[in-house]
Amino acid sequence: MQPKYLAHAVLHNEKIWRTSIISLDADNDVSIDRFIQEVPGTVFVSGIICVCNSEHLTEAHRKQLAHIVTSAKLIETAIRKANKYMSANSLYMQQAENQQSSSPVILPLSRK
Repeated sequence: MQPKYLAHAVLHNEKIWRTSIISLDADNDVSIDRFIQEVPGTVFVSGIICVCNSEHLTEAHRKQLAHIVTSAKLIETAIRKANKYMSANSLYMQQAENQQSSSPVILPLSRK
């Protein structure tokens, strides 16, 4: 069973989901639900979660996104800058040329 994550924001397919729970199922389908109540086994990320295209995500992208989130003074600034960076670098799943060869990567980015 894949873990579920709760974060201040989830960035997926160029949309921002505030205070949401995200998970991947066995078929790599992304599920995002609004946070209503605590769910056992959910991992809290004090920051944001980016759902990235596995074919495009590099270690350099991971480091840059982590830097964006940790260096921003406000969570809103981190969300805005991470969203812009992901769009500019084609890291969102919907930007994949070939959806068959890529899979989503859940990238938790903590503010601390």
